[in-house]
Amino acid sequence: MKHSGNDKIIEVNNLIKSYKSLFHGEIRVLNNICFDVNYGSIFALLGPNGAGKSTLLKILLKLVRYQSGYISIFHQDINSIFVSKKIGYLPEYFFLPKSYTVYNVFKQFSLFYNIPGAYLEKRFIELVDRLNISDWLDKKVGILSKGMLQRLGFILSLINDPQLIILDEPLNGVDAHLTQDFKNIILDLKNDNKTIIISTHNLDFVESIADQISIIKNGSLISNKFVHQKIKQDTYELIFSNKIQNNILKSIIDEKRIIKITNNQIIIEVNDILSIHNLIIKLKEKGLKVISINIINNSLQKEYMNIIEQ
Repeated sequence: MKHSGNDKIIEVNNLIKSYKSLFHGEIRVLNNICFDVNYGSIFALLGPNGAGKSTLLKILLKLVRYQSGYISIFHQDINSIFVSKKIGYLPEYFFLPKSYTVYNVFKQFSLFYNIPGAYLEKRFIELVDRLNISDWLDKKVGILSKGMLQRLGFILSLINDPQLIILDEPLNGVDAHLTQDFKNIILDLKNDNKTIIISTHNLDFVESIADQISIIKNGSLISNKFVHQKIKQDTYELIFSNKIQNNILKSIIDEKRIIKITNNQIIIEVNDILSIHNLIIKLKEKGLKVISINIINNSLQKEYMNIIEQ
């Protein structure tokens, strides 16, 4: 089924999750989390270790209970449906029997989803080719490298042809070549109208692939942006020959675009170079002469660090 670009596969409103500690009482892990995820999009969840990312993902999978809030998946209350067979999941840490071969693992996982034999063989061949593992189907899990295990875990998350794929730190122990392979596969899944949620510390990977990025810090959602909105804006530093008069400045520039003001410096966001050119003309008419213009790299890395260090 094809969904429109603004159709929501996930809606989360005012989600709260707490744990009870023997020594510290109630500990709030997630605090009033709100976000939506569109069908057929790539949603990235960022944050430092311990921010609550994995807990949030496990709640979406119904592996962890929450105290209050509302979650809808596939247009239904998460508490009223059995969603696991529509979702693929690669956890941050997973353990497989070391004595099993890769093929044995695949067969065992297929039993959980009750996949018919004829379809299973077709699906097996498709995934083996897609992730290039045909040469080690008879190898035992115990001798696989970390990268091979991650590749196998990725395959297992796709075995049931899920509509929604949740990947928790899929790039752990993965080299640059395999990272590119994973990127290509994720983009192929998106082209097939699959929805992917990914949690990772690889910000360059996220910036190159995600449609929407949310940042969690100390259990709260600090930032939630669509990438196309972010890319449209550039950040400029303007330095003036004279002291800035704030009332004049704010009569010309939307306050929402102003990031920082000092005596003779302003940092602002604009849509394009033409916007900055027109702004300089207006400032000059008001007696504010610009003597230096610098474009600031508005990368995800920089934005992420600014948020986390606040």
